[in-house]
Amino acid sequence: MKKILFLLLLFIPLAHAQEAVNDYNDYSSLEMKVSLDSQFEMLRLGNEAKVDFVLANLSFFPQKDLNLEVEHLEKKSEPAAEITQNQESLSFRWDHPEKNNFYFGFDSNVKVTNALFIVDKKVNFPLDPIENEYTKATAFIDINPDIRAKAAELASGEDDTYAVAFKIGDWVEKNVKYDLNTLTADVVKPSSWVFVNREGVCDELTNLFISMMRSLGIPARFVSGIAYTNVGHQWGPHGWAEVYFPEKGWIPFDVTYGQLGWLDPSHIKLKVAADSGDSSVKYLWRAYGVKFKAQKVNITAASLSLGTKIGRQVDFRIHPLINNVAPGSYVPLEVTITNKQDHYLPEIFVITKAPELTEKNVKRILLKPGETKTLHWTAIIPNSVDPGFSYYTFVEVEDEFHSKARANVSYSVSGKAYSSVEAENLIKAGSEITGSKNLELKCQAPDYVFSYESVDLQCTIKNLAGRELKNVQVCVASECRYLNLIPDETQIVKFPLHELKTGLNKIDIAAEAPEISIKNSVLVNVLASPDLIVNDINAPDLVGYDTNFNITFILSVKAPVQDVRININNHEVTDIPKMENSKRVIVSTNGREYVRLPDANITINFKDRNEKQYHFTKILPIKVENVPFIIRVLLWLRVV
Repeated sequence: MKKILFLLLLFIPLAHAQEAVNDYNDYSSLEMKVSLDSQFEMLRLGNEAKVDFVLANLSFFPQKDLNLEVEHLEKKSEPAAEITQNQESLSFRWDHPEKNNFYFGFDSNVKVTNALFIVDKKVNFPLDPIENEYTKATAFIDINPDIRAKAAELASGEDDTYAVAFKIGDWVEKNVKYDLNTLTADVVKPSSWVFVNREGVCDELTNLFISMMRSLGIPARFVSGIAYTNVGHQWGPHGWAEVYFPEKGWIPFDVTYGQLGWLDPSHIKLKVAADSGDSSVKYLWRAYGVKFKAQKVNITAASLSLGTKIGRQVDFRIHPLINNVAPGSYVPLEVTITNKQDHYLPEIFVITKAPELTEKNVKRILLKPGETKTLHWTAIIPNSVDPGFSYYTFVEVEDEFHSKARANVSYSVSGKAYSSVEAENLIKAGSEITGSKNLELKCQAPDYVFSYESVDLQCTIKNLAGRELKNVQVCVASECRYLNLIPDETQIVKFPLHELKTGLNKIDIAAEAPEISIKNSVLVNVLASPDLIVNDINAPDLVGYDTNFNITFILSVKAPVQDVRININNHEVTDIPKMENSKRVIVSTNGREYVRLPDANITINFKDRNEKQYHFTKILPIKVENVPFIIRVLLWLRVV
């Protein structure tokens, strides 16, 4: 019995549903129309009633900021008011008004740039003492011993202010449930309540984050504005925080959106305050015999134009630490991320396609300038398989800016079984780094190598000791290099990789000097070939002589290939210049093509990255019925 290799696609729902516009994370800018209006009534209760003046101070309006440009702001009022503007408010004043009903607001056009708020060097923690309104407790941003203790626990051992802010923001997002059905949706609750009940909306999550930051002496303030949400695909009121970094200024942290150190361009900042309970409109009047009644503030926003795509911000890849496994195995997945920027970069990674995972598919990470880190998930391979078949699936990871990476996983009853404990041990081995503060050792190998290739493992080693280091020994197995390093010097050493087995190879590297030792390891995936496979073939067994039909199948590879040429019965049907993961192929044909040769002989020629040629053949039986008598005679006479 022939074994057919099926493509199995198992999907995890995206962290955000792909419906309409999901988000604007990967756009360079966004031009918006933002409008606000409100009304109030000064109802005179008798003939003696009078109004000397009434003043509406609106503190909720767009102003120029680091990434916000106000292109147009038109104030409006009815009846006509005397309008003044400063950094804190738009003031609408009516003197001796005759009317009872008042209307005010603005129309504006703004442009928001997707600019990361640059922190390009470490800001030491704890900060030098700062005393102002943004380090003190307020009515809703209160601080109690429990909040202070949790913040101190999260900050323990950290000497980097950005890392502290990121850890606290990540903890709040993970541990406080965002719930629009909670009573806090209508009545704002203080941080102490949120800490105990672990639920709230954006204001409450932000309040608790700010409380924890202030408890550590880090200035933080509340920002009110609007932002886009994929719930209803509209802009709506939103709250987030800004954290003060000495010499860098105010850096935004939106705990609700998980944007811990940057904001997508749909965020429009309208107000900052020490407390979230600060009203957006304050009224003042002098009158006699009058009843005052205000209505809610209405705010709307709409997109006018989009900027360009910002492109990939980090280099990353995903690969399974094991492959060719048995059903029910636990497969550890490793995502390696390198920050291409010269500044700190917060990121979110989501496993968007995979078998079942042992944990949530979303993780956040903070990368220092040029830093490389890894994230790990564990996938559970299905138990339900046919013994006569081999199976193939792929995993996909997507970052916050919508760049993606994929890898392949294969399994069958003949594969090796891996338990959850074994998977965890593989993760620990793959990410094991030990060392000292005197040496920095970073090693990297290609994502994959072919068994016929000669490749090098490249390591960079840096002297952090503040003094010259002599006879630093860097070794891989029994092969060593010896270096002399002056303070802050970096050198590169290379080791040829010998006798690697097909599959995953763990390479251990060690660097030593007197009283200094550091270890690292890398994983190298060795392939015998790009392993092109034809999956999920679909074609009829029986076709009519004049019947048009399709032959469909999926091509998949473990390594990128090029110049893929597909022939059926010696006729080229398609040419694929490059292919990295999987591709569905549809061939439209006719029963006449298979009268003389009753099989579909599928031949695929392709090359790997080194131009090495490969060949693959698959025979697909096809029987043709209702062949005209004259055609059968000609076939018998071998005329056609």
